[in-house]
Amino acid sequence: APTIFSPSRWSSTGLLRICSSVRFLVSKSHHMSASQHPIVALWAHPRSRSTAMERIFMERNDFTIFHEPFSVLYYVHEAKGSAKFEAEVEKFASNYEDIKKEILAAAEKGPVFFKDMAYHPFQHIMGDDEFLKRLTNTFIIRDPADTINSHYAMNPDLTREEVGYERQLQLFRRLEEVQGKAPILVDSEDLTTDPNQIIEAYCQSVGIIHVPEALEWEPGQPEAWKSWESWHKDASQSKGIIAKKNSYAVTVENDSRLREMHDLELPFYNALRAQRIAAAPGSPPTN
Repeated sequence: APTIFSPSRWSSTGLLRICSSVRFLVSKSHHMSASQHPIVALWAHPRSRSTAMERIFMERNDFTIFHEPFSVLYYVHEAKGSAKFEAEVEKFASNYEDIKKEILAAAEKGPVFFKDMAYHPFQHIMGDDEFLKRLTNTFIIRDPADTINSHYAMNPDLTREEVGYERQLQLFRRLEEVQGKAPILVDSEDLTTDPNQIIEAYCQSVGIIHVPEALEWEPGQPEAWKSWESWHKDASQSKGIIAKKNSYAVTVENDSRLREMHDLELPFYNALRAQRIAAAPGSPPTN
């Protein structure tokens, strides 16, 4: 279910920012009429820092947020993967078409942002060119060694599909065909090195104004994260984008199964990383 931010939280300055942001994005879209609001999709793999990216959009206050809307489809109704959905299933739409309708319905009222794993709706969305064209598609990736180590610590039963890079690359290539150009892609190592410059470049590429104030927030867990509550503890305790290095007992360096997953996924990561955006020219570095 979406998290909707009430306009009562916005100042008059914030409202002007929001209106300018929406007008700018709508005017840039190749697939959107003047009456349509944007839908920004962030396609991720687990442990990629995608939740931190989502938190920035929450702090902006000008988008309705859907948090991994297709995860209930993949893990519950299609019984795939190994991770355990942590919310009451009855609260969520149960099939691809209904989930898509919720996103499209929200976009009739205002701008929408959602982040999800590329593998969650993969078998449905790869043939849904109309929906793909309706989205402003973006991606985020992270070094697979860091990702797999962190993922295993959360879920030792992870499958190779849940590592996520192969499905990401397949969706990326499909979007190149559908859109006629490469989607926007952020490497989270670049993001943590200089959040302000990378987010400004991301916003420019998406077609929305950059809001530097959205890079900082108060700690806490938004209601939308309850479906994967245990996975978002670091993000809930954070105040902004940081490069945090954790140590793990089991890693790609000392576990043969994880090493095999890493070696299989690394070429997909490298192919995606070659497409990453650079920092915005002239943008001041983060202090």
